[in-house]
Amino acid sequence: MLGKEDFMVIQALVQRGVYVCDIARQLGVHPKTVSRALARGSAPTPTRRKRKSLLGCSPI
Repeated sequence: MLGKEDFMVIQALVQRGVYVCDIARQLGVHPKTVSRALARGSAPTPTRRKRKSLLGCSPI
């Protein structure tokens, strides 16, 4: 997953006119990952998955 720093690098390189495939090669990610980051328009926010509760489970 790309971090905030990677996203800032992507934006800076795009403004300079660097191709998406060259940015991806520089960051070591797939070009589609770079395209998705640009389409999203902002740095990703980390999300946590919720754990299932054991309170509703019946004992074995």
